[in-house]
Parts: sequence; C-alpha cells; structure tokens
Amino acid sequence: MVQDCCNSERFLEGPESGDCDYKTSNESVSGKKQLLMLTLLMINSLVLWITFGIRSGFLLGSFSTHGIASSVAGVVEGSMLLGYILTFFSDLGSVLMRRYSSRFLLAANSGITALLTLATGVIYLDPRNVAMVTVSVVMRVLQGVCSYLSYVFLFDTFSAQFPAYFDVAVALNGLAGYAGMGLSVTVGCVLYDQLGYVSTFSVASACCMFLAMLLLFLPPTPTHLSTQKPACTDEEQSFKKVNRLSPLTLIPLIASLFVNLNFGYLQVTEPEFMHEELEKSYSFGGLVFSLSTVGLILGSVISGVVLQGKLIRANTQMLWGAVLMGLAILLTFLPPSLQHFAAYSSFPAALLAGAGESLVTLAAITAMYDVQREVRGEVTPQCATRIAGLWVVGYAGFYFGGSGLAGAVRGLLSFYHMALVMVGCCALSVIMCISIATINNRTTQLSEKSPLLNS
Repeated sequence: MVQDCCNSERFLEGPESGDCDYKTSNESVSGKKQLLMLTLLMINSLVLWITFGIRSGFLLGSFSTHGIASSVAGVVEGSMLLGYILTFFSDLGSVLMRRYSSRFLLAANSGITALLTLATGVIYLDPRNVAMVTVSVVMRVLQGVCSYLSYVFLFDTFSAQFPAYFDVAVALNGLAGYAGMGLSVTVGCVLYDQLGYVSTFSVASACCMFLAMLLLFLPPTPTHLSTQKPACTDEEQSFKKVNRLSPLTLIPLIASLFVNLNFGYLQVTEPEFMHEELEKSYSFGGLVFSLSTVGLILGSVISGVVLQGKLIRANTQMLWGAVLMGLAILLTFLPPSLQHFAAYSSFPAALLAGAGESLVTLAAITAMYDVQREVRGEVTPQCATRIAGLWVVGYAGFYFGGSGLAGAVRGLLSFYHMALVMVGCCALSVIMCISIATINNRTTQLSEKSPLLNS
C-alpha cells in the first residue's frame, strides 16, 4: 500500500508574504468524484458497523459454551469504550490527519480492523479461558480505537470535500451506519449458526479487507485539519482565541447524550419488559425493537433534508427528537393499569425511538458547530476535529452507558417508575435545546449558516 502523505510541499510551506492568516485553503474534488467518495464512505460505514456489532447476538451464548460467565462477556464487549476514551485523550487522530491523506487513513483503518477482527475469531480456539478473554478484551479496545478514528476521519473528509453538503453527507453516512448496526445482529447470528464463531469473524475480516481495497479508489486529498495555516505573530492572540473550543459546545453535546442514554436503556430493557410483564417471548421483544432500525433510517433521511435545506435549526431538530424519544419511552412502559396495551403501543414506540435517536444524534454535531461559531466567530479545522472527537466519545459512552444503567437499576425500580426517570432525561434535553437558541440569537439570517470554516 502506498502512503499518501498529505503534507506535500504546498501544504508544508508556511503562509507566504501577505498571506498570513489561520484560515484554510483546500481544493474540493469534482462532482463525479464527490459522488464516488460519498458512495465509498457510506459502504465504509455500513461494513464497519456490521463488523463492530457482529457478535452482539451470539456473544453470551458463545462465551457460555466456552465456560465463561455472561458478566465477563459483558465486560469484554463494553471494553470498546476504553478504546474511544484512550484515543480521544491521546489526540492520535489529529497527529495522523496532519501527516497522511484521507484515502490512506480510511483504507489503513479498515485494513487494521480486518486484522483485529480475524484475531478476535482465532483466539476463540484457545482452550485457556484467561488467555482467550484477555486477548479478546485487547482486541475489543483496539476496535474501539479504530471505530473512533473512523468517525473522526469521516467528519474531517466531510469538512474538506463536502462543505456545501455537509449535513447531507453526515445524514447519509448516519443512515449507512444505523443500517449496519441493525443488520449486524441478524448477519452475525446467521453466520454463527451456519459457520461457527471463528468462520463468522473470518468472513467479517475478509469484508473489511475488501473494503480497504475499495477505499484506495478515493482521491488522495489532504485532510481538512492539515490545511490550517499557522498564524503570524501579529495575529497570534486572535488565532489562539478563535482556535479555542468554547465550553458552551457542551450544551448540545449533553442534550444529545441524554437521548443516547435513553436509546441504550430501551434496547436492553424492552425485551426484558415484554418477557417479564407481558409474558411474551424474547423473540417478540427483539422483533418489536427491530423496528427502531426503520426509525433510525427514516430519521437520518429527514435529518439530511431538514438540515441541508436549513428548514429549521439543528437545536430545534434535536428538541423534536428528544420529544419523540420521551414519547417512545412512555408508550413502551405504560402504567400498570394500562400495561396490557403495551404489546401494541410498543411497535410505534420503537419507530419513534429510532427516529428520535437519529434526529438528535446527527443534528448534535451541527449544533455544536453553530455554538462554536456564535461564540468564537468561526470553526477552525482544529476545533472541528475536537468537536468530532467529543461527539464520538460522548455518543459511545452514553449509548453503552444506557445498557449498563439498565442492569444497575434492575430490581431497584419498576419498569414504569424507571421510565419516568428516563423521560425526565428527555425533558432536560429539551430544556438544553431551547437554551441553545439564546446562544444562536445573534445570527440574523439562517441562510448564512455554514457548518465549516469558510475557505
């Protein structure tokens, strides 16, 4: 594989005389190449998310066969979050994006994921449980690193190559990613039943390696972060101010995280609720929640149309998404006197939950850009990278945190009373979305809003 270093002479040179600023100078590719890039990036999101979640459906059973407790299996799966956190604080993504092209980074990330996936399957053959679990945890942490980097590399590519269609690019890749999450359980279970544990991971590894080769067809464009020119001495103070991330960007982030927490909680709790309170099978609960995938895809499409057309602000879309999530929780966990209706109300609830999740999550990063722009005046490439990193770590932490919360409160509160607590989180999200409007009120014309620093 040939390394495409984006720091060619043109980018390694400092600002020329009379051109001392901290703005970017990036050349977008042609329309046909943009379409090719967007298609390949969607395939990238689809394949990687199927791979990352491929053993979700058979993890507990396969580990039990190996004589390993289900609690240990949960730790192994959740250790992916550690990879997100370590990569965020190490600033590895920024270091790599300043040195290599987007094509090299995306292809290499997919290739490394393929090797990690293959190793995860092969280690299952080791009869020593301690060794198998230890290596599985390490592989899962490293998968977390790759997952984090894939998000950061994608958002950087959108910033560099789709400045006029940023929201559409985010929405379409969100659609592909959500479809991958929804398909991962089905694909994984089918492969596991037909081929077994090791072969399932071998197939997933081969797909990731094929993806890496496909990504080599991307144009070797420099990353958005690498095009930021250094500031001159007389502009150093102004540069430091603009290039500093505003703490207020945490408001839309936290508003989004409350909704992500609800979705993670609902994913684990709904099948249990159906089984224990309604005496339905786990298959029925899984079937009901599978409709959330349809909601996730619909929400992604709506998000792309709404944000790209600037029909409403990002924080307003987040507000409606939080409302939908709150309704989904209430329709799923009905009061005891109405619980017999839950078998029917849970179907539209799953759709609403998926739609609310995607509407909030995909709008959050644009809302963070909006706040940063209002406070600092613009969004520099370095700030855009930091915002993407915060978004990725926050989403992963609270999505997995919702699953952990479901287990932690089990037996402490009834399903209905816990649902009221979760609806309270949605209400807080709504309040925070409203507060974002007070930050954005200095923008007089919505049409002037751009998610990126102008070149």
